[in-house]
Amino acid sequence: MKILWLGCGDIGNRFGKYVCDSHQCFGVRRQIANVQPPLIPIFADILDRENMHSVMSNDFDIVIVTLTPDEYSPSGYWTTYFEGASSIKYALDNALKKPKLVIWVSSTRVYRDANEATVDESTPLVNSDEYVKALICAENKINSYDGKTVIIRFSGIYGEHRCHLLHSVLNGFGGNVSSDTWTNRIHIEDCVRFIAFLVDRYVDGSVLENLYIGTDNVPVKQTDIRFWLAKKLNVTLDKKIEGSHKGYRLKNNLLLGTGFRLKYPSYKEGYENIIEKIDLNLP
Repeated sequence: MKILWLGCGDIGNRFGKYVCDSHQCFGVRRQIANVQPPLIPIFADILDRENMHSVMSNDFDIVIVTLTPDEYSPSGYWTTYFEGASSIKYALDNALKKPKLVIWVSSTRVYRDANEATVDESTPLVNSDEYVKALICAENKINSYDGKTVIIRFSGIYGEHRCHLLHSVLNGFGGNVSSDTWTNRIHIEDCVRFIAFLVDRYVDGSVLENLYIGTDNVPVKQTDIRFWLAKKLNVTLDKKIEGSHKGYRLKNNLLLGTGFRLKYPSYKEGYENIIEKIDLNLP
């Protein structure tokens, strides 16, 4: 099959090693030098509808979308996610050969102000701010496509190139974090593996759900993960951070129900792997 990855960054580049032996894979971005083999690079501006229409004329079977806003602001979210989704939907609708499957990667930020402490795919959404509204409107736009669509809402993605929490702890931040604050995470490699897993299941004829929460098996309180990391890194949390959102506990029953198994089922396995891999200049 021909697979098109729109917004081909770190996740898209990692995808190649899982499926490109069996399928022909293409990666779209504006800086095509950053698309890594075995993906075949295509230059395109996702916000340019005619540009996207031209790309989509190449008879792709599966389209996967992972977009990253140029700026983390309400306007940045609306431009990247909603306008990006609108441009992609236009190209999908006008393709002579319409892709059979579209996978859209979203975020569990849509649950930010959910009225439940434990959240799964059935939890009602609350349009609490412009970030959430932009994400939901983008999902709805993609879901209006008449082919099969799958939305994956990933929680906090971390990995060897996504070490914000690790560096925050390494610098001593977080001793004042509330014990009531929850956080949910997933290692980037498990994000990629789950997308590849769904592609394989679809190709094999399995029925996919329309929505999955992509998170690991262990929601964790901010205090627990920060003090666990501090012990691992041999540092003291003596600096304050600004108050954070109370959060919620995500359930991944649908993800596990597919038969998928996480390589890093909790933050402990994931961060231990990262600490072993990268030079943190530990004290």
